[in-house]
Amino acid sequence: MSRMQRIEYKNSFHHIIDRGYLKKQIFLDSNDYKYFLDLLWKVCKSHCLIIHAYCLMPNHFHLLVQNPLHNISKAMHLLLLRYALYFNKKYKQKGKVFERQFLSPLIDTENYLLIVSKYIHRNPLNILVQDLEDWQWSSYKYYINQSFAKPNSLETSLIQNKFSTNNFTKSFADYTLESLDWKPEDNIYSNTILGSEKFIDQIASTHIASNINIELKDSYKIHKAYNRRLEFIKSHISKLKLDFKTQEAFYIYALKSKTSLSYNEISELLFCNSLSRSTLSNKVNKLKIKAKNDLSLAKLIIELDAFI
Repeated sequence: MSRMQRIEYKNSFHHIIDRGYLKKQIFLDSNDYKYFLDLLWKVCKSHCLIIHAYCLMPNHFHLLVQNPLHNISKAMHLLLLRYALYFNKKYKQKGKVFERQFLSPLIDTENYLLIVSKYIHRNPLNILVQDLEDWQWSSYKYYINQSFAKPNSLETSLIQNKFSTNNFTKSFADYTLESLDWKPEDNIYSNTILGSEKFIDQIASTHIASNINIELKDSYKIHKAYNRRLEFIKSHISKLKLDFKTQEAFYIYALKSKTSLSYNEISELLFCNSLSRSTLSNKVNKLKIKAKNDLSLAKLIIELDAFI
């Protein structure tokens, strides 16, 4: 299966993520952060993008973006290209600055706007700072301190309206600082959409059905057909007392042996295409070899085959 295409349309919302090539730092000093933000606001102005939250980290960044003119791909290409040219010139190097094409999953704002904002703003907490107010390279400060003059392309009212008007600052801070056992990558559907099943169906019928790319439509059918199947398999395997790597191998084995999915499709479902076909195959082969010398593991495989 080929890589999923981006889905964007007028006024769509996206969580944009990109990181340094080989996870290297893309911001080495304060001037790098400032330059990137200056570029961001210029590109937002020229392409009419609206930022609702952002956070720059040493080797990656997050943006919560609204896309009024359906041109987010062009805008991001310009932003990343200009920053890469600046970075390579400044540090006298050649080659890639960013790891890959940026991710831009579509967001169901009704159900996920607040949690994506929370996830983005919490990024530096307990890693770079103990107090989010101390991290100056995010939009958090503009939410909790109204005296800051925010950039023209940064919009805070949409998220503010989700909280009590009596004491927004405290409500927002309390919500953001609450522990978060949630990651967007674990909830993104087909590496493309972060939304409820209703939202996914709506997007698929409205923005995919009209697309002449048949392969794209077929890939959505595959994901929809196996989504519940995957959850069923996961729920069963998670009950087994296995280490993480063995559980992971079981997931791959079950999907390969009990569905018609290819290794490439399994990689897309479980790992957002980050693992190759040969890597997945090796994990399954190692599981089978291990089971030959481990009767308890062999028994679990037999039980799994019978159960699923």
